[in-house]
Amino acid sequence: MVLGVFSVVFIQRRVVSPLRDLAHRFHDIAEGEGDLTARIEVATEDEIGQVGHWFNVFIETIQRLLKKTRGQGEEVAKTSGDL
Repeated sequence: MVLGVFSVVFIQRRVVSPLRDLAHRFHDIAEGEGDLTARIEVATEDEIGQVGHWFNVFIETIQRLLKKTRGQGEEVAKTSGDL
């Protein structure tokens, strides 16, 4: 019985909690209220940790693209204003 309780706690901490955090971040982004500066804390190098790592890389890429697009939009607005 003690082993069963230990197994449940272990699985909760190592699998369920990181997946819940990842699902929460995806939900925030999908609803349009996502904070693109928030990152997943990666504490392991297993499959869950890899998913968290690549999620962070993906969000960094999206953040960079949005900054670039904003800069280009401001440049277009300035140029059209000059014309």
